[in-house]
Amino acid sequence: MKALRDWSFTRVLLVSAGWVLLCVLVAVAYLSFQFRELLGDSTGSVGIGAVSFDVNVLTLAIPLLPPIVLIVAWSIARWR
Repeated sequence: MKALRDWSFTRVLLVSAGWVLLCVLVAVAYLSFQFRELLGDSTGSVGIGAVSFDVNVLTLAIPLLPPIVLIVAWSIARWR
């Protein structure tokens, strides 16, 4: 694997976009699981309701923080 300073900006953007896309797919899968009764896919109980979801800053940090850190680290590595 190449050193981070040898990566092109395109590679950094592709890795960052891939991470965000993966997080979006996981969120869609989670929401479809949570709302499967409303979508008509339910065949039984939807659970006890012990799991709830809430959108807060930490939830937004999971898909956004790693790409930001990667871009900043890449910029610092290229600058040195």
